[in-house]
Amino acid sequence: MIQIVLYQSQYEPQLKELLRGFEAEVEHRLRWPFPSAEISPFDDPESLDENDQDDELMEMVEEGAEDALSQINQGNDDCYLALSPEGNVIGFQVTHLYHNQADKHVKAGDLELSRLYVHPDFRKNGIGRMLDQDCLERVKTVDGINRVITFVEKNNSPNIALKRDLGFRKSTGYQDGARVYHFFQRTI
Repeated sequence: MIQIVLYQSQYEPQLKELLRGFEAEVEHRLRWPFPSAEISPFDDPESLDENDQDDELMEMVEEGAEDALSQINQGNDDCYLALSPEGNVIGFQVTHLYHNQADKHVKAGDLELSRLYVHPDFRKNGIGRMLDQDCLERVKTVDGINRVITFVEKNNSPNIALKRDLGFRKSTGYQDGARVYHFFQRTI
């Protein structure tokens, strides 16, 4: 049975590997020449195509993973882990609560589901749904959270379908360099 737990430092090495996988997939999608094509997911920066194995990409993957882990360890973000029956980390959901933010998309009291990742060997088993649902249930018990928001890359159709199925509605989108995101929200 899959178990969802709040991050603890004992899981740091496993989480760091999955964060690298998340960052590698994001960077790979940016460099993939056919954005509408389905790409094979991978969980390890070492498994990138030879054409993509350059120092810049590897540096971006490492920086992204280190930054995410730093935010979690400093208490700026929360992280929920999906554990296999054997106790191995097989997925994660990172959340961020905005306290003083105010801009076009984000307001104080918003909880952002900022990173959702499931190891490729465990996909298509509902683990991403379990992580999202667990976060949505936990939010109900926290005062001051007005809505849950998330930004999903335009080409991430499985995550878009999941968010819609969980009651999120798409409101706008934006572009950040080569990345195009849809903005989804759900009131509490």
